Amino acid sequence: MSQTNTSASALLLCQREVKSAIHDTFGMFLGEAPTEIPTQKSEQSEEAILGMLSFSGEWDWSLTIGFSRSSAASFATLFAGFEIEFDSADMGDAIGEVANVLAGDIRAKLEAKGDECSFGLPSIIRGTTTQSSSPQGVDSTTLTYLFEDQPFWVELLIETDD
Repeated sequence: MSQTNTSASALLLCQREVKSAIHDTFGMFLGEAPTEIPTQKSEQSEEAILGMLSFSGEWDWSLTIGFSRSSAASFATLFAGFEIEFDSADMGDAIGEVANVLAGDIRAKLEAKGDECSFGLPSIIRGTTTQSSSPQGVDSTTLTYLFEDQPFWVELLIETDD
């Protein structure tokens, strides 16, 4: 099997486990699972906060979870149990912890299938959303969800080259 086919299979496996983790983990602390919606490329720019984690194991891959200003405030408040302002330091902590909790569930699901992996500390990025693109040698997919009419997205990147 070629490396590209292997990475495509790995991307599908990661995508499946990410979807399962979003349903299970977010459903637990939000009270209901978010709804997956078709991903659309947006031309609009808006403030956003991103939580990024890298995974190492059989494949090297990364996960980025992104929230607009309005979705971050709603999501983080439900997650933490108290109101969190978008511009506060607490927002970065909350989104980092959301990414960490999601990554822990994904790791457990992958390890249950025999795919050992580890992940690093989350990085938090704030700014105006831009359209992302993948460099050569990287496969990617974006999943978009709605919770309480507020979108958030998860982008997965996986190496196709050694």
